[in-house]
Amino acid sequence: MKKGKWSFKHLPVIPPHFELAPLEKSEQRLNLLLRLMKRKDVSGLINACDAGREGELIFRYIVQHARVKKPIERLWLQSMTPQSIRDGFNSLRADKELLHSPIAAKCRSEADWLVGINGNSGNDRFNSKEGGFYLTTVGRVQTPTLAVLVEREEKIRAFTPRGYWEVHARFGARAGEYPGRLVRSRVQEG
Repeated sequence: MKKGKWSFKHLPVIPPHFELAPLEKSEQRLNLLLRLMKRKDVSGLINACDAGREGELIFRYIVQHARVKKPIERLWLQSMTPQSIRDGFNSLRADKELLHSPIAAKCRSEADWLVGINGNSGNDRFNSKEGGFYLTTVGRVQTPTLAVLVEREEKIRAFTPRGYWEVHARFGARAGEYPGRLVRSRVQEG
C-alpha cells in the first residue's frame, strides 16, 4: 500500500507473490537444519512434522527456503509410543500421497492474509468515514464465527416464552417401577 492518505483506490492489495523470511529468534535453528539438509551424506528427507496441514506447510517452507531437491518421505504417527515410532519409520509414506495437505494449508494461509489485509482495511475505512478511526477486524474464521454468535443473540432476544405442560407418571414393569415424563409444547384438543 502507498503511504499517505488512505483510500479505497488502494484496494484490493494483492501481492505478485508471498515472500517468506526467517524469524530472527529462530534463525539459528533454521540454519542448523539447512546445513543438515544440504550435507552430501544425506540422501533424502523425512518429514516428521505435525500431521496437520500447518505442520506440513512449515516443513515445505523450510525445504523451499533450503532449495533442496532431495526425495522426501513422510513419517506418519498415530501415537508417540516407542513401538509406534518404530512402526512409523518402518512404513514411511511416499511424499506424493500427502501433497494435498501442504497445498491446502498454503491456500488457507494466503487467503487469510488476503482477506485480513483487504477486509480490515476496507472495513476500517468504511467505519471511519464520518471521522475518527474505528478498527474493524475481519477474517476467514473470525467473521463467520461472529455471524453465528450475532444470529444466535438475535434469536435469544426475539424469544417469546410460551406455556408448556409436563405429565409425570410412574410405570410398572416386571423389573420394577420407573418414572416417565411426557412433555408437550401445546395442548392438543380432542
